[in-house]
Amino acid sequence: MYQDRNLLLSDAERRRLNKEILDQLVYGISPEGRTPYTQEEVFNLYTGKGGLHGLEFKDYSSRYAYSAAKREYEQGQFFTPHGICRSIVETIRPHPSDKVADLTCGMGNFTNWLPDPKNFYGCDIDPDAVAVAKFLYPDAQIEEQDIRWMNRLRPEFDLVLLNPPYALRFEVYDPVERAYTTEASEFYCVKKAADLLKPAGYLVLIVPETFLEDEYSNRTKLDAVNDAFRFLCQYRLPKDAFAGVGVETFPTKVMLFQRRGAALSEKPYTPGVFVEPASVFPEHLSAAYTEKGKVKYLVNKDLWARSAEERRFQEKVTKLLFDIKRHKKTADYYPKAFALVQEFKTQKKPTGMSDEEWEKTKLTPNKVLYRLKKAVSFQSLVERDEIRLVKTSYGLRLKAYSSKSKAALGKLKITKRSSFNDMLVQGVYPFDDGTYYKLFLRKKREYERQSQSFKTMAPDPLIAKWVADFRLYDKALYRAPRPASDTSTATLTTTPAPVAYQPPPAKREKPVQLSLFSPPTLYAVTPQPGELILTDKQQIDLGKVLQKRYALLAWEMGCGKSIAAIAWLKYLYERKLINHAFVVGPAVAIKLTWAKLMKKYGIDFIQIQSEKDIARIRPGQFILLPLSIIGRLE
Repeated sequence: MYQDRNLLLSDAERRRLNKEILDQLVYGISPEGRTPYTQEEVFNLYTGKGGLHGLEFKDYSSRYAYSAAKREYEQGQFFTPHGICRSIVETIRPHPSDKVADLTCGMGNFTNWLPDPKNFYGCDIDPDAVAVAKFLYPDAQIEEQDIRWMNRLRPEFDLVLLNPPYALRFEVYDPVERAYTTEASEFYCVKKAADLLKPAGYLVLIVPETFLEDEYSNRTKLDAVNDAFRFLCQYRLPKDAFAGVGVETFPTKVMLFQRRGAALSEKPYTPGVFVEPASVFPEHLSAAYTEKGKVKYLVNKDLWARSAEERRFQEKVTKLLFDIKRHKKTADYYPKAFALVQEFKTQKKPTGMSDEEWEKTKLTPNKVLYRLKKAVSFQSLVERDEIRLVKTSYGLRLKAYSSKSKAALGKLKITKRSSFNDMLVQGVYPFDDGTYYKLFLRKKREYERQSQSFKTMAPDPLIAKWVADFRLYDKALYRAPRPASDTSTATLTTTPAPVAYQPPPAKREKPVQLSLFSPPTLYAVTPQPGELILTDKQQIDLGKVLQKRYALLAWEMGCGKSIAAIAWLKYLYERKLINHAFVVGPAVAIKLTWAKLMKKYGIDFIQIQSEKDIARIRPGQFILLPLSIIGRLE
């Protein structure tokens, strides 16, 4: 363990010492006029990039440009002071056998105070900081690694100590949306820690005092944190805690969480509640340790369940490799298959490769299983001298079923494959085999209809009749008309059959212009009280929209978009063109517009407010989904 000398160095001294230490460790250049720096000296004298940007606000056009330039240089690198690291470790009291990780370890300051550095894993994106950390702690496992591209997939740590970079925006790949998005660096690091912590493991987080304090704007993040952790406590650090690395005053705090697991009581995070550092262990951590010990068996069972997916993947890989090796048709492929699995386990993002390219090229469990299964499929392959036209996910292609037929197909000077997109754009079916010619014609008709302008589109008689007969009935106001022979009192009904109703002619005000394609006219049939029918403008627009597979209906406010959407979705439900109809929008619109409309007209619907509601969805329902819920469901 190195001794903390608690030095306060000027910026000029920091720059000189940092350069001399890195020259010695990275390039093997000894400092002039003195012996090489010892480990103890490096521990006390190396301070990293934080606060050494050397930039001046007057050289930039705005505060934003100045801050962006500082972030680009520093990359959020402000090493946790030795005194704070020591205080936190002494408060947490990790067991010597605990596996500890720091996912943004810098020069590894926490490692010095741990009971056993051999059980420590650290990573950092800065190669200079990693070189210093490896020099100071040769027994620890420390590597240069971007936290966004870590290849560790299973929960394996008992404790994660984290001082993430502040106020950065990480560009990360969202596998659900299959696109890149940006996320606050602090929150991203918390999510990564949740992935790597064992059930009931502990997270110690050093962040700005404002992190997660705004309960309104951070609602989605708070829900995500509470889903993954139970909150233990938080306490403030001195405002000058980072003065040694160039930050005179900056309010920060230490947050303590426990990874949620089986049988552990829930405790959501409460913004604005702080405790004194001296009370952390006796009043908060001690009880958490005791509770964890009581449910140790259930915690281990939970860990087994969380690792089950990884084990299932390994079991599948083992079986597939065995099947490949034992069969004479695929035995020669076994070395390649084994190498593929090893590559998956050890792969790292190559230097210089973009994040987007890496996401496309890196091996995933699904890619590995697909390739191994494809190799196994060759065992049952029966070769036959045949060439057939087959359908793929993107088009049509000629497929050969033997080596001989493959050679013959290669010599033929004909179209061997074509995408549906190329066939439709060119208007040509390029194959002699007419097996899929009717499919081509159907897609061609759909393509031509989809490409047709609404202004030139003629009405479809069946759709026009459907929209003309469409009715919604207000449960509270509508009374079905009485037959002439019936003298009883009319009764309330919620789903009456459409009836022809012709009231006496009356002068009506000119209705609002609703149609995008035709001049305004009056209702063809005037609705009776409580009955809602589509105006002729709505009917014309919907009659054209419903002819296309994809369309956008953009009316002005007050033109009846919600009613038109209900009619649209009911049409798709009746024709069995969809399985579920989702209405997605702001929570205010869902509650004040859509839910009220559904109740008013007796439409079967469900409003999604939690994951449990998803299991209650019935066929044919309208599913109301507020945007604020989507983040929680992910």
